[in-house]
Amino acid sequence: MEESKGKILLVEDDEFDQLTFKRFTQKEYFPYQFQIANSVSDARSRMSQEQFDIIISDYMLGDGTIFDLVGDTNAIPFILVTGASNEQVAVRAIRSGIHDYLIKDIEGNYLKSLKITIAKLIQKKHDAEELRQYRERLEELVAERTRELEAEIAERKRMEVEISATLLEKEKLLKEVQHRVKNNLQIIYNLLSLQAQYIKDPKTLEIFRESQNRIHSIALIHERLYRAKDLGKLDFSDYIKSLVQALFQTYHVDRNRISFNFQNEAIALNIDQAISCALILTELISNSLKHAFPPDYDGQASIAIWLKRGSLNEIELICSDNGVGFSHLEIFNEPQTLGLRLIRLLVEDQLQGTIKCVCENGTKYFIKFCV
Repeated sequence: MEESKGKILLVEDDEFDQLTFKRFTQKEYFPYQFQIANSVSDARSRMSQEQFDIIISDYMLGDGTIFDLVGDTNAIPFILVTGASNEQVAVRAIRSGIHDYLIKDIEGNYLKSLKITIAKLIQKKHDAEELRQYRERLEELVAERTRELEAEIAERKRMEVEISATLLEKEKLLKEVQHRVKNNLQIIYNLLSLQAQYIKDPKTLEIFRESQNRIHSIALIHERLYRAKDLGKLDFSDYIKSLVQALFQTYHVDRNRISFNFQNEAIALNIDQAISCALILTELISNSLKHAFPPDYDGQASIAIWLKRGSLNEIELICSDNGVGFSHLEIFNEPQTLGLRLIRLLVEDQLQGTIKCVCENGTKYFIKFCV
């Protein structure tokens, strides 16, 4: 063990024992400073003037005993050195907190044990001091880091409040944008209605009506977004009902003659997907209302839409009618009209999906895309 320097106070009233201790320190390696006190009062005087690391004391002194000094120290280790073995003294020494108890011998061998005991106590005291300093430093670092964390938390809370306020303001602005877009589309819709009053050619009038339906389907999207809690998603299943109702009114459909069936799951789409699907359904339903049920159609006519979620976030949209269907399926596969070309363009380019048409007991479209 590497010994550490310290300051020792020897309290001894026997001159022979004092001399023996001095000779031992001169003969042996003893790296500690030491002073010798002759009595309890002398020891107290020295202890009031200087700070000692260890006090070595005989049991019986001229003006008292070692126990008169123990209570005067501030946790300074005591070593009791006595020439007589006394069990009662040993027990009292242990109870009073004395760290070690050594018996003097004539040859002075006890001094070697004393040296080892001193080295251990000095090292222990140094270790305790280093531990105390380490704990103090650790407490300082913890306190400093705690203050930093408190400041960071306060700053984050402040930023969260600012971000929440900013997001709320942006949400209000986005809602206002959706509302204005809807109003502008409604103005365009109304302008087309006014212009249509001066059109005499049925085919041109039909083109105006189709354009109005497309504009109205997009306007409905923006109106729904304006009222929605989540501006990034639209409940498309609920939107379909409004779209079909508007198209039925546009084409003055007799609900006693043509019925509408709708089966769906609650599916949310983003605005791009919602607009594409709205335009697709507008074309499909308009085609059914215009061509699937001629005046001489016999039977109860119906249009059905299924919206359901498939595997791997896949959405399937099925639109069907029980009308007359295509006379030649090539009309769909190689479309010549704007409506059918628009459908394929929206499905394949905008939705990155697929579309399939089946003409059996009417017309049925299968559209699949991923969200």
